[in-house]
Amino acid sequence: MGNEIGKFSLEHVSNVYIQDANGQISNQTNWKGTSDVGGYSIRDAHIWAKRPYGNE
Repeated sequence: MGNEIGKFSLEHVSNVYIQDANGQISNQTNWKGTSDVGGYSIRDAHIWAKRPYGNE
């Protein structure tokens, strides 16, 4: 797998659900955290949504 590069801690902040005009739902999840690598703080957001294929 690999060598450990440091210790990280994440805390879930919030979820945001969005529905567009076509009824499709997206979920944005937000995180914050810390790392013992160089004193970095971590902020992260992921957006999950259905992606149409073909002519959908």
